[in-house]
Formats: sequence, structure tokens, C-alpha cells
Amino acid sequence: MIEKLREKYALSAWLIRIAFVVTYVFAFWYDTCGIVDYMSMIFVDFTASLWYVPLVAVVTGICMLGILMIMVSVIINFCRLYYLPKAEFTLIVTAFFVLRHLIMGVLKLLYYITPIIHIWGQLLIPLIATLICAILFYKTVKKLYLNNLNEPHFFKCELILFIVYFGVTSVATLVA
Repeated sequence: MIEKLREKYALSAWLIRIAFVVTYVFAFWYDTCGIVDYMSMIFVDFTASLWYVPLVAVVTGICMLGILMIMVSVIINFCRLYYLPKAEFTLIVTAFFVLRHLIMGVLKLLYYITPIIHIWGQLLIPLIATLICAILFYKTVKKLYLNNLNEPHFFKCELILFIVYFGVTSVATLVA
């Protein structure tokens, strides 16, 4: 599969970017509905319609894709992961974020069945989805790029990023 991505890199990159935005909309639909409803309560001239929710979700997904690309570049330089091919690595990271968004979207469908799960779901659903994808991502990168010398360094960097990410997002979720 990775060989096919390497052969047609430009097409693969665009398809994964489009899939990122689509799955972002799917994963954060419930949250975006809440944001649009809140905006319609605050701003008098703003009336929530059916088109605002997908528009806000798509724009936010495109912004998050840009932030993800910048963050991958910064993390590669900050963690000194110079042994990884930057373009392929960014594509693989984006593909695993697509998988994460799919898992989160499917699990967030539980919000519509039992709204009581929303409280714990805000913390547990991203944790479950990101943990699954982080483990699969590590195994994929280990198989493709790592050897015995640089494997511990990559594992340490991924573990630190995972802990920092969940520390920040948990505090942000509890404050909001």
C-alpha cells in the first residue's frame, strides 16, 4: 500500500487531504452544531441555518489541515527526526488522522443515542481514537523507517507528544 502511495504521491496527497477534511467534518459535526447554535444566540444578525454547520466544519477542517502540516514539520525539526522522509511522513501522519477522525465520528454517534455519554465522551472518545491510531502509527513507522538505533528515540518523542497533547486537550475540555 505504501508503494502505491509513493508511485502516485501527488494524487495520494490530494486524496488524503480531501479525506482529512471530510472525516474532520464527520468527527466534529456534533461539536460544530453546538458552536453554530452558540454563535446564533450571541450575534443577533446571525441566524443558524442548515448551510452554516457544514460551512463552518469545512473551513475549520481546512484550517486544521494547515495546522497539522505545520506541526508535523515543527515536530520533525524539534525532535530531530531527520532520518524520516518529510513528505512521506506528513502523508502517513495525515492518513492516521483520517483514521482517528473516522473512529471518533463513529463513536460520537453514541451522543445521538444516549446524550448522557456526552460528558465522559468528550474525554474518552478522543483518548480511545488517538491511542489506537498512535499505536498503529508507531508500528507502521517502525516497519517502514526505523531500525534498532533510532527506534527508542522515536518512541520517546511519540510518547511525550501523546502525553502533552492529552494534557492540553483535557484541560481545554474541562475548562470549556
